[in-house]
Amino acid sequence: MNAKTIIAWSALAALSAVFCAACDDSRVKQSAPGMDKIHLGGDETAPEYSEIMDTPDSGELTIDFGLVDTGTIARKYLVLLSTGESILTLASLDVETGTSADFKINCSGGGPFGACPTIGDPGLEAIPGDSVVIQVAYGPLEVGTSTGAFSLLTNALDHHGLHVSLIGQGVTPEIQVCVSDCTGDQDAAACEGVLEICNDSSPDDLALDFGGSDLGQALQRTVFVRNLGDRPLLVSAVSISGGDYSQFEVEGSGFELAGGESGELNIGYNPSIGGEHASVLEIASNDINEGEIRIDLRGQGLAPRMCPDPLALNFSNINTGHSEILAFKVANCGLLDLQLSEIALADGTSSDFSLVDPPAVPVVIAPADSIDIQVQYQPVDPGTDSGGVDLFSNDPASDPDTGKTGMISLLGSSVFRACDIQATPSVVNFGGVVQNEITTIDVIVSNHGTDDCTLERAEITVNTADAEFEILDAPPENTVFGPGDTLIVSLQYTPTNLGADIGILSLFGNDMDTDEIRVDLNGEGITEPVCDLEITPASLSFGTVKVFNTKSMILLLTNRGQAECTVTNVVLPDMLCFGDDFSINY
Repeated sequence: MNAKTIIAWSALAALSAVFCAACDDSRVKQSAPGMDKIHLGGDETAPEYSEIMDTPDSGELTIDFGLVDTGTIARKYLVLLSTGESILTLASLDVETGTSADFKINCSGGGPFGACPTIGDPGLEAIPGDSVVIQVAYGPLEVGTSTGAFSLLTNALDHHGLHVSLIGQGVTPEIQVCVSDCTGDQDAAACEGVLEICNDSSPDDLALDFGGSDLGQALQRTVFVRNLGDRPLLVSAVSISGGDYSQFEVEGSGFELAGGESGELNIGYNPSIGGEHASVLEIASNDINEGEIRIDLRGQGLAPRMCPDPLALNFSNINTGHSEILAFKVANCGLLDLQLSEIALADGTSSDFSLVDPPAVPVVIAPADSIDIQVQYQPVDPGTDSGGVDLFSNDPASDPDTGKTGMISLLGSSVFRACDIQATPSVVNFGGVVQNEITTIDVIVSNHGTDDCTLERAEITVNTADAEFEILDAPPENTVFGPGDTLIVSLQYTPTNLGADIGILSLFGNDMDTDEIRVDLNGEGITEPVCDLEITPASLSFGTVKVFNTKSMILLLTNRGQAECTVTNVVLPDMLCFGDDFSINY
């Protein structure tokens, strides 16, 4: 038993363990070996739960191999499942006298298959949930029916033994499919008197090679089908599929051959395009072991063939006023030189598309070679554009009147992208600051645009005589930040004199409106800390609000001073109209 087989039955043991877990409680509680479940399968894979069957109460079982070609071997597996609570032992297996020598029987208790135990030998054991497997091989040497039987004994209390009958019928291999070992047409000199390649001797070499053919020149090959058996052979279907199936054709479909008869299939190759062509001929029949035979089909269309790639160029979301260049290849996947005679933008193509340094035409492209053609898209307005590049050549598939072989589609979309730098707050109010004390405020620099922004530098361009406003921290020069990103500029105010001070922070960059965004700076030097309460916004506009609906707005109270502020009360002033419609929550 090979490694694959061992693994398969290990999986089977696990399945039987699951089965045992689902057994009737009264049976599981019996502390005795049991074998009330078996499985009979035709391969080495573990069975599905539904494939496990009850051990027959009669103790009789038949293994029927059906029809098997002489000279081949078929195998079946009888699995004895240990379903009790004690170890199941296959004590002996006795092959009855008169059993055909075409049957070979081996056993396994979890390891490789070997000789089955006989009376007096140590038995094969299977713990609960495991199994003992009996392999029956049938290899008929002659045509005819083979029979036999064997009996097995176990220590199971529920099924002490089984009697297994064996039957199989050896038949002559039926279908033989042959082709001439040559290249070209069946009537060509190269195919006269050559040897045949057949499925029963060289199945891997079964192929029809038509060789090279000019377009429109049809070639024919013959497939010889013979019934070597003694039963009727039914060829139920003949088809060509896969690959370049449209370049090949088969005459006829299904037919029946009596024993010893032969038939022919005519396979045609009539290439409509140049290049290497390949497909598969499939022959389905009622042969026992070869229900389907596949024959490789090969041919060469002797012509140039244009194969552009990709078939479409998509310029997506290009910044209005900017440009992008994409390229496509024009390859010759044919077998003769391809002459590209013209490259032109198709009628109706947007003027935003243009060819970039197109090759001088005509240009010859050898088989398997290619050239690159570049297209530029430079949109002047936002929106979408379309068009195409027409290609003209000597590809036989070209339009016979114009020579146009095909078109590469062009698609473009443009969006207006711009940098929009905004500073928050737009006015920095340090409030009252005690003389020679320090106060800091951060300015948030954000990109509200649709394109990258570059903050070239931050600079205080207007300051007091004593430079009381300073930049404490700022991004490096020429910092790039994308849409939605923010930067921080930290400012410091240190009044050296009493009184009001003003300054300007300038942010230089590529904003779409200006190259300098100005932020006003205000502060006041004072002798004593004071409360400096700033209320924003200065007014509230609720707009239109439906009757019996509520709309809320927020007032922000900020202490810009250096002394603690105490808000003692917040009230609404008396209003002549609608005073009851407003309220304050804090």
